[in-house]
Amino acid sequence: MKKNNNVLESEDVVVLYQRTPGYQWKTNKYRLPILWVPVIVLLVMPIITGIGKAEPSESIWEVLGNGLPELRKVLPMWITIFIMALISTYIIRKGVPQPRLLVGKSGMSYISGLPKFFPTSGQDWTMRWDEIQNINIVNHTGSIDLVALIFKTKSLNRHLVPFQWHRTSGPAHSDVGIGAWRRSRAEPRSMQRQLAGLPLVAILREKVPSVNIDRVLESLESPFPTFKKKSVLAVLAIFFGLIIWMLVDGRLYREAYAQEPTEIFPFFVVAGAIAAVISAKLMRSDGVTKTDSIAASVGLGIVVAMSCYPFSLHVNRLTGSAGLFSYGYRVIYQKPAVILEPINPGLPKIDYFGPHDYWRRFSEKDVIPVNVRKGGLGLWQFDPVPIFEDIDRYHNGSRETRWPKYQ
Repeated sequence: MKKNNNVLESEDVVVLYQRTPGYQWKTNKYRLPILWVPVIVLLVMPIITGIGKAEPSESIWEVLGNGLPELRKVLPMWITIFIMALISTYIIRKGVPQPRLLVGKSGMSYISGLPKFFPTSGQDWTMRWDEIQNINIVNHTGSIDLVALIFKTKSLNRHLVPFQWHRTSGPAHSDVGIGAWRRSRAEPRSMQRQLAGLPLVAILREKVPSVNIDRVLESLESPFPTFKKKSVLAVLAIFFGLIIWMLVDGRLYREAYAQEPTEIFPFFVVAGAIAAVISAKLMRSDGVTKTDSIAASVGLGIVVAMSCYPFSLHVNRLTGSAGLFSYGYRVIYQKPAVILEPINPGLPKIDYFGPHDYWRRFSEKDVIPVNVRKGGLGLWQFDPVPIFEDIDRYHNGSRETRWPKYQ
């Protein structure tokens, strides 16, 4: 027992010391301090760089030789970073005091131990037992290392992680590494039994009889309970499915609208809004919180509205009676755009391409063939692939266009 006249006056206090997870990666067989990461990156970098520049006929030593110039460039920077990391780690381990929790008869006080001129020194706080109205438990990661208790009063909320507080002093950063974090992951019932025997929980059981701390522990749930709801899983499946479909469709189907179909954009917005409303109602009926259901439904609505654009291209094509036909177009090079104007009446202008240097080779008398179709929605679309292929030839050094020039 210790006496502290500054925080809890005239009271004997029990001191708990905070131990937080250490800065190292640890498994059952290997221990890898994180300070070695810059060294490993430094050694791997010339190999990666050399492989990127290597020819198929080169040996492994020639590959490494290709990466040495890059290694010489970054070596001083990495040495500086490594030295600064060593110095900062030494200061943290030797110079930063260990946080303490002083527990007395009337309340508890958190003491960071930092000098007052530190920006974080204002985190010190005191809370009386009779001020605590409720205690909640939060499990964000599924690891007992980070299960937190939230203390609620009229004026403020504070949280403590029971696993980090011990009666004995020790290093500010203990040997709890990533490997130990993984091994500590357990089901909620197992974590409840472990939490029930921790010093901080035992103190709260005695000092705060108005709150049944054991019942609080029983309310511990698995992490991310929202993502276990069937409605949320369905929304996420549709969300990522549409994104993947848009990416794949953009690579496989290359037709595009001759001009932006602004007249059907409002239908895209309406479709997204309908999808958002329906998904929000389904998630709310499945017990999902209001905040989570709004966030998920808005995201789904945006993706649905975006996916309507490529979907409308397919609908316009499938509902049309005619296929692609080749028509002659003149190139009008006018920054900030390039306009392809049709020779024949009744065809649309094509406002799709940017003012690339490729188009400077054409005069207004030159004509190029473009494959165009009118779909069932009354919208014109065209095939830009032949033009893109000719632009690629231009990038590769060819100064001759494959398009026949005729009037």
